[in-house]
Amino acid sequence: MSSKLHSSSFVWNAGGWFGALFGSTIWMLVLGVGALSEDRTAAGLVFASFVAASLWGILLWRRRARLSAYAGLQWLLVGLLVAFAVAIVTANVRGLAVQVPYWAIATPLPLMAMFWLRQRLARVPLHEVAGEP
Repeated sequence: MSSKLHSSSFVWNAGGWFGALFGSTIWMLVLGVGALSEDRTAAGLVFASFVAASLWGILLWRRRARLSAYAGLQWLLVGLLVAFAVAIVTANVRGLAVQVPYWAIATPLPLMAMFWLRQRLARVPLHEVAGEP
């Protein structure tokens, strides 16, 4: 019996998902709050980045019945990349006291590559996992 379905080393887990989401976005909330007294426009954009990334993560979580955990994680990282870019460029261009290095925008990229490699190496046909001949 030939199957195109494969197992995955990624599974949906509420603690892991929301822990990763909160841990990767909390800095934007702190930066936005800190920027309130300095530049309300910048604070609003940074805070909007935090909210957008959080809502993106929640939307992906709600679609978990139709989305593999691996695909969800990769899509989350794409959304974080965009949110990071908006927050970091805003903070730096608007001259906030806290300057975030531009290379920080790319932090999701090595994670995406690492998770891709992990998924690629773990892909075993389901019939082999189930013990079928």
